[in-house]
Amino acid sequence: MSISYIFLTALYNLRHNLVKTIVVVISMVLAISPLIILLSLGKAGPALVLKDFNSAGMDIIELTFDRDLSPILKHARPFFKGIAENTVQDEIPVQMMTQFVKTTVVYIGGHYNEVKKLPVLYGRFITTKDVALKQTVCVVENHGLIPAPLRMADAIGEDIIINQRPFRIIGVVGTLTKPEEQSYTPPKIYIPKSMQFIGSPTISQLSFKAPSLDTVVSSTKLIETMIYRYYHFDSELQDKFQLQNRAEEVDTANKIVAKIRLFLLIGAVVAFGIGGMGISNIMMIAIKDRTNEIGTLKAIGAKKQEILTQFVLESTIIGAIGGLFGIIFGVLITFVLQIYFKIPVPVTWQSIVFSTVSSFGLGIVSGYIPASHAANMNPIEALSYEK
Repeated sequence: MSISYIFLTALYNLRHNLVKTIVVVISMVLAISPLIILLSLGKAGPALVLKDFNSAGMDIIELTFDRDLSPILKHARPFFKGIAENTVQDEIPVQMMTQFVKTTVVYIGGHYNEVKKLPVLYGRFITTKDVALKQTVCVVENHGLIPAPLRMADAIGEDIIINQRPFRIIGVVGTLTKPEEQSYTPPKIYIPKSMQFIGSPTISQLSFKAPSLDTVVSSTKLIETMIYRYYHFDSELQDKFQLQNRAEEVDTANKIVAKIRLFLLIGAVVAFGIGGMGISNIMMIAIKDRTNEIGTLKAIGAKKQEILTQFVLESTIIGAIGGLFGIIFGVLITFVLQIYFKIPVPVTWQSIVFSTVSSFGLGIVSGYIPASHAANMNPIEALSYEK
């Protein structure tokens, strides 16, 4: 028999046994659609976890030094996603409305909040333009020691007096200070570093945003190397600077991501295996029902390889059809997750290609054992078989 004849015969048999064909296709859909969903979640889940850790500042490295850190800022920029520079002055009395409040004044660069990600409640944050033009503007912290009217939306445009100079409030940001600690922790006031009052504008603190969570430790070592290079430090002077990261939390994040990926991989394998077993069992039942047909084919001279090819081809066609519907169903489920549950589950072309190849492979592998059983039947026993 020619390949074209075997192919047409396979299509005829699939249509003739329509109910069993539909059942097998449904099994394929149930095997492939979870694969698409789990592969998509495998990409989105870890990304969401890492995003949460990034938003919590796990990828930030803090450097404090009693010297100007401008050389480090200049040479370190290419190696990090962002660098926030600032200088801090503690216990600065600031006139707010009719009262004076002791504050921590933070002189910052224009890229500060690109790294720190302080939540802007009202207005806006300080920009590079504010720094370049030496604007007398400030951003206040939503802190319990600051008068309530200056923590609301109406505070935008109001003035506070710092070092006998008026600064216009352009924004209000959330505080990281716990409510129970606000009674003894001074609130922060952010102003452009170009408006530094004492001495020339210097940088005493830098916050580095590492390229990724995986590079926090290596990035910390890079910063330390730069310090020793540009300030000619030796081991005895190491206590002159403070370099801090959150390596332990980063390690925890990586472990969580690894467990999520392993769990989703196991889920995909289990779903795939259950689908394969279902297809194999249904194909075995279908072949048993067609025992007389197999005996007739053998009696008229059909070779073992031709019968094997026919049944494997049938299972492959079913695998392709079921895989197509499985991919469509899986993609629709991911769209539902995105639209109605607001879960970002991106469907990648890699997951579609993998699912397509898997559907063909599952069809071939699941159909081979039943097909091999059919090809090895004794023609006399097959013809005399009674259902």
